[in-house]
Amino acid sequence: MKTIVIANPASGGRRYRKIVPNIQRILNERGIHYSFFLSQYPGNIEEIVKKVVQDGFQRVIACGGDGTVHEAVNGIMGTDIPLGIIPMGKGGDLALNLGIDRDITAAIDIISKNHIRKIDIVKVNGGRYFLGLGGIGFDSEVTKWVNKRMGFLKCKCAYTIASIARIPGYKHKRVKIQLDDEHFDGQVLLVAFGNSKTYGGGMYITPDAEMDDGLLDICVIRKINKFKLLYMFPKVFKGNHIRVSEVKMSQSKAVSVESDIPLDLYGDGEFICTTPFSLEVIPDALNVIVPFQ
Repeated sequence: MKTIVIANPASGGRRYRKIVPNIQRILNERGIHYSFFLSQYPGNIEEIVKKVVQDGFQRVIACGGDGTVHEAVNGIMGTDIPLGIIPMGKGGDLALNLGIDRDITAAIDIISKNHIRKIDIVKVNGGRYFLGLGGIGFDSEVTKWVNKRMGFLKCKCAYTIASIARIPGYKHKRVKIQLDDEHFDGQVLLVAFGNSKTYGGGMYITPDAEMDDGLLDICVIRKINKFKLLYMFPKVFKGNHIRVSEVKMSQSKAVSVESDIPLDLYGDGEFICTTPFSLEVIPDALNVIVPFQ
């Protein structure tokens, strides 16, 4: 099978100089024949994937974090080419939700067995896509802060630290949300749109989301007292925040969002657009290599 392996050196920090040779060694030991590329700048992975798809490659392996996978997904959409993932980033929520081990050897063993699962994907404004979770409000501001100021911290705790640091100065935002059968208009802390369960390094913001049910799980956290927010925050790591009165959970195949001021939508940890925007679940749109279940 004609395979491309793309690694993002920014995902592994300084460790990538050791990680990448290990990945190549294990791939060779498993008898996986591949062409290797190292991304050079943001957006380069998507460019490379689109080109190799035209050149006849039959499988794409993304080595990195959620942002790396995000770019690879946007490069192969519209094809049936399977995507493999070797986690190398600080968050790795997409790999977590797909049952892919963070251990490099275990992840490559999964790829060598080539077990395919069809999963849903989320289309934004009829153009770009995200695979796992999108969000506006507090969570997107935290993601923006982490990306700009904490890129040096290559660990899951980056999002936790940034979240706690940003709570005191955060101001609630007014949004209008239209779902299949519901409408919301009011002030919120955040709104998360989940095709998967977690983001931010293991925060179960939409704990009941499934990646193959044709639905988005929407978590709206309404205006909340900052002290109660501090009380609620640890509950997100087990999904118990959904029992808090200010939290509303819904499901929908499509979503449209407006706001009084432009709000950034981040998906898979990457900036996608600002409000207003629309989301649509595309069922069974992506082939991903996952463990046998």
